Amino acid sequence: MGIIKKGILGGVSGKVGNVVGGSLNGVHYLRSLPSGMRQANTPSQLAQRERFGMMVRFLRPMKELISIGFKAEASRMNPFNAAVSFNLRNALSGDRETGFSIDYANVALSLGSRPGMSEAAMESTEASSLSLQWADNSTTKGASADDILFLTTFNEAKGDAIVELNLATRQASAALLRLPAEWSGETVHVFAGFLASSVLLGTVKPDRISRSQYLGAITPA
Repeated sequence: MGIIKKGILGGVSGKVGNVVGGSLNGVHYLRSLPSGMRQANTPSQLAQRERFGMMVRFLRPMKELISIGFKAEASRMNPFNAAVSFNLRNALSGDRETGFSIDYANVALSLGSRPGMSEAAMESTEASSLSLQWADNSTTKGASADDILFLTTFNEAKGDAIVELNLATRQASAALLRLPAEWSGETVHVFAGFLASSVLLGTVKPDRISRSQYLGAITPA
């Protein structure tokens, strides 16, 4: 409740109607209340928080790759925030009623113009391992035989990922990744791409890294 001091011409302390009064250093002041208060938890706000939280949890285990993969794209924000923003727009579907889900085929862990992987194939015949093969496309414009393969495996059930930034060269055409034994029998989503060796030395430009490719899901032996 507001208090009017010294009569109607005196200072006002507290709330009187839609006006709040007070004093600062002996000077009395009045200010009007906002015409209306925004609801802190509207359905759209709750939905946005859920979407944002889901994407952050998904991308956080792959932050090591994202810090390189989105560095050239992050002009006004850090690489991780740039990746969250991009993937919220392009790789999240659903709503609060049906539930949100990651559209893995549209996920980007890196953005760039360097040629990616060609004719990729993967299998898991040995326990706790992932075998990957691809065609050597070193002669493609913009590619190089000594480009470095990066590979990321995301375990959907555990919400965890393994990031390898220097697993093999483009011309090697094959690589073997060891996986944790506890991942056996669980769904693993695989992303891969290539980067120039100079990227690991800190020179990140769009033409020195490929956009990550989603190679699909696999269940390790």
